[in-house]
Amino acid sequence: MATFNNIDTFAELENALTTSSNNGQTDTINITGDITLTDNLPFIVEDQNLTINGGGYSISGDDTYRLFFVESGTVVFDNLTFANGKAKGGDGSGGGAGMGGALFINDGNVTVSNATFSNNQAIGGDGGLSVLGGGLGSDFIYGTIVTSGNYYFYF
Repeated sequence: MATFNNIDTFAELENALTTSSNNGQTDTINITGDITLTDNLPFIVEDQNLTINGGGYSISGDDTYRLFFVESGTVVFDNLTFANGKAKGGDGSGGGAGMGGALFINDGNVTVSNATFSNNQAIGGDGGLSVLGGGLGSDFIYGTIVTSGNYYFYF
């Protein structure tokens, strides 16, 4: 089991996610301060289990970056605020879908508990149909508050 403690900067979170990726161990990342992203985080690719304990702190995308992209694995997010995440689809023929400003799940088993989602956005690219979506499926969210500012619209 690998445990990453005292994670309170973008660089520390980035390193913990990179190191935990497919390392053959059950991993725990303990957040100990609010973190603002300065770039995209690496995709979460787990061959075991990953738990991210938020400690009541927030991860902010600074209205620029998607917070988390789960490529695969069993991942638990607990006691965390997902704030100001943004995903924007590419422009062009048909426009690209902007999906999961706070959390995009490609595959795997994800559980979110005791969390808050605030001011996240997913914006489709220009190209005929634009999709904005900050919506989340409800089958994996427990004790979670979705505040205003997350949005999901079709044009």
